[in-house]
Amino acid sequence: MIFPPSPHALRLIRSSLDWQPGQARFEPVSASRHARVFKVSCGDSPAVALKEYAPNHRQTESLQREFSGLRILARFGLSMVPKALHQDADRGVAIYEWKDGIPISPTDRGEDVFDPFVEFLGACAKIRPSEHPQWSSTAARSGLHLEAALRQRLAEVPREHQELKAWLESKFEPTLEDFLRQSRRSTETSFGWDQELPLEQRILAPSQLGFDNVLETPSRHLVFLDFAGFGQDDPASVLAQILHQSTETATPDQKARLVPKFFERFGTDRLLGTRFAAFFPLVGLHHVLDSLQPFRPLERALRDFAGLPLHPKQEVLAHAMERADRSLETLKMAICEG
Repeated sequence: MIFPPSPHALRLIRSSLDWQPGQARFEPVSASRHARVFKVSCGDSPAVALKEYAPNHRQTESLQREFSGLRILARFGLSMVPKALHQDADRGVAIYEWKDGIPISPTDRGEDVFDPFVEFLGACAKIRPSEHPQWSSTAARSGLHLEAALRQRLAEVPREHQELKAWLESKFEPTLEDFLRQSRRSTETSFGWDQELPLEQRILAPSQLGFDNVLETPSRHLVFLDFAGFGQDDPASVLAQILHQSTETATPDQKARLVPKFFERFGTDRLLGTRFAAFFPLVGLHHVLDSLQPFRPLERALRDFAGLPLHPKQEVLAHAMERADRSLETLKMAICEG
């Protein structure tokens, strides 16, 4: 994975840290449709993380969400996240504290692997949601909002591929309507499907809380990364996101421990369980659609940015279809088993 930093990134490094590009060492760490990350070091100075946000219409918003969110968390003393150091929002580049660590695999851990997640969210919950007025990028503002966002994402899936079109119409769409009927029915006597969660019951949280965005430091503490979708959310939605983002990595026993642990921490919310039961299937369908990303057209600039071919190979599309179908069947089985 080799890609050079942009001229804007080089200028930010030079103007903010007084490091000359010829002296600084840029080590590519990751590249995706959303961002590219470098580890940048210079002599004996502490290394930093340089992040370039994808050149799309959400570039400035993603940077500002992440940068301001991390500043808020640092102000309230949360040390399990990197510090936000410098930014050029107009150019889509920012510098963050570099956190040394290694990826973790839930299969190598005990049943308490999610305990630090609950601890982190509990610390976030002590901060007034009004400190960050935006909803998170994957928030469930209400049942109706979650439904509308899901229908919008479904409408954006291209239908030119006949196999995908047939799968959507024969499998995904009937499941969506079935789940929606069940979810609406489960909330009829408790809260309105279009009722927005009151401000005091929301929490601040990142939109990505899976193991892909967690590192273990040398001191064996966890560090949480990727706050580009940070904002207010319903705790029920946050729990559903964690479970679905770890579907293929965490064990059943680990997930079984997470749910009561989470409810214990946020148990004063008497409708949390009802909302979680209603939102869980729909959040799961969002993640099924995530598997179909290779089918979605991308501008050449974004594909170049992420290091992706202009036209995905047929085997990539076939794998995406298989993964989506497998995820849908796993979700349906989980709902049937309660």
